[in-house]
Order: sequence, then C-alpha cells, then structure tokens
Amino acid sequence: MVAPHSKRLQFQWKASVVLMGLVLLSGCFGHTGLKANINEYRTRLARVLDSPIAPADADKHTLRYPSVSERVVNVTPVNINLRNFYAIQDCELGRIVAQRNTVLGKTQLPSQRFAYEQKLGTVLANCEEKVSKNNKQLAALINNWREQKRAQWPQIWAQLIQNSSEMKQGLSLASSLLEVESSSQISSSVNALYYLDSLAHRSDKVGAFNSNHLEAQLRTLSNSRLPAKLWLTQQLLTNELTTLTGALKRPLASVNCPKGRASEKAKVLRNVFYLFFIEKIQPVGSKLNQIHYQLAPLWQRWVASDALSPAFKQFIATHAHEGFSEYQDAMHEHVRLWQDFLGRCNLAPVAVSRL
Repeated sequence: MVAPHSKRLQFQWKASVVLMGLVLLSGCFGHTGLKANINEYRTRLARVLDSPIAPADADKHTLRYPSVSERVVNVTPVNINLRNFYAIQDCELGRIVAQRNTVLGKTQLPSQRFAYEQKLGTVLANCEEKVSKNNKQLAALINNWREQKRAQWPQIWAQLIQNSSEMKQGLSLASSLLEVESSSQISSSVNALYYLDSLAHRSDKVGAFNSNHLEAQLRTLSNSRLPAKLWLTQQLLTNELTTLTGALKRPLASVNCPKGRASEKAKVLRNVFYLFFIEKIQPVGSKLNQIHYQLAPLWQRWVASDALSPAFKQFIATHAHEGFSEYQDAMHEHVRLWQDFLGRCNLAPVAVSRL
C-alpha cells in the first residue's frame, strides 16, 4: 500500500511534467492582445481570490536607443591632391570621387554612404589595373587608397548599423507587441538582420552587392520593427509576471485543499490559469523564445564587435541578453508557483470548464 504522502509526491511530479508540456506546446495556439489577456488574467485571479492585484509599473516598458553623440563613428577621409585627382580622370574613379565631394555627396544617408564605399572598392581595383600599364607610381598610390579603405570597412559597416534611421526604428520604436500569427513577417525580418550582419565582411566581387536590396532590407526592419517588438514584449512579460507571482504567493497558499482534495475555489483558479496563461499568454512567450534563439548568434557577434560603439553594444546586451535572462526567470518562477499549488491540490493543469 502506497502512503498518502508518496501518492501526493507522485501526483506533483506528474502534474509538473504535464504542466511543462503544456507550456512548451502552447506555442501552437495563436492569440493576440497580450496586454488585454494579462489584464484579464490578473482581474480573474483577483476576483476568485478576493484579493487586489496591482498591475506592474508601465514606465519600465521603454527602449532607450543610444544618442547621436554615443553613436559617432570616426572614418578618417582619404585626401587626394589636385594633381592626382586630374590623373585619375580617365577612369571611373574620378567621376565618383567628384560626386562624393558635392553637397549631396557630403550629406549621404548611412545606406547611401555604404553603397558608395562598396562601389568605391570595385572602382579602385579597376582603376589601378587600368593605370598600372602606363603609370606605376599612380597605380601604387591607388593601391594604397584601396588598403586604407579596406581597413576602414568595419567603421563603414558600423555607421550603417548604428546610424540608419530604419535600424533605430527596428530596434527601439515599436508601436505594438509581438504577435504569434505574423510568421512570414518575422522570417523576413530575421533574414534582413542576418543580411545586414553579412555586410560586415566586404566583397569586391562585381555584382556581389546591390544597393536596392540593401534599401529593401532596411525597409523590412523599419516596417516590422521586430527586435523592438520582441524586447518590449519581453519587458512586459517580465514585469507583469514578476508582479503577479509576488502577489499570488500568499493568497494561493491560503486556498484550502484538505488532504490534497481540491476545493471548488482551487478548481476555478486552475481553470483561470489554463484559459489565460497556458492558452493566451504562454504562446506569445513561446514565439518570443523562438525568435530570440534565431537571433542570439547575431547579437553575440554585434556585442563582441570592435567597430560598434560601446553604448550601442550595451543597448543590445541589455535587451538581447540581460533582458531575456530576466524574462526567463520571471516565467520559470510563475510556472513553479502554479506547479506547487496544483500539486498541493492534486489538480492537473488542464481546463475542465469554461469561465
């Protein structure tokens, strides 16, 4: 004969397995309106427990992008004297250098400057080859310019990543939270970020770079604002679940389950947990996890980059690493709280009836 205490431990273990399985599988269900679902979850729990539960501090839900002064990238200009400038007029190099020194050329957007620098590398190589037959000294000088520009490439890339308005919008200016239904848009945004990451490695191959494609990828990020949505959702879940877990500990502990038999109150609480947390809140968390792990290698490279500014790298690390860790802790603590309660009342984490 198995002792009652042993039976309870067995049930708690089985309930934990079922609960974690539901948490992992719940990403299959699509729900929108995360804030509304969290508010309803809090309201229902407070009503059943007859105990007020305050919402989390909404002021914490912000993404402060580094200021302009914190994102300055110093790229030393390569100066060409007039004699050398006139000497390169027979190749395309003279034309694009002239364009760069116009008013419009001096005020290029980061993406335009990036496209210019990419083209400049190819043109320098072509010009060097053309003049080398008749002017070895000029060819050597052009080769020196090529080497200087090649050495500056990390800074040119960093300027694109940090200072493009589309990147600022994509990383910090979301007007909505993450939704589980937008899978195609998520895939396009992840691909766009990895494309931008790939540009850190310069290619002098003809046709290897397309400025129109770059602009399209930047627009994708500006339109979707995936990282900003991801991190704002992460903040919201962290703050709300941490507040809820703290507020629920004492009221849940006071719910009576004599000898492990669930009271009607305990059953209603179980249903609230299932219908709002498992079915509506956790799917967003599952999608958040999925996107985070897709982007984690990219964020790690950016945080380790010598070219990107310390403030920008700290911004990435704060949200992609520290913020995600805090979110995981909040989610785990909330699930553990319910595991303990359901185990004590011998309740499986499934809904019996609708509220």
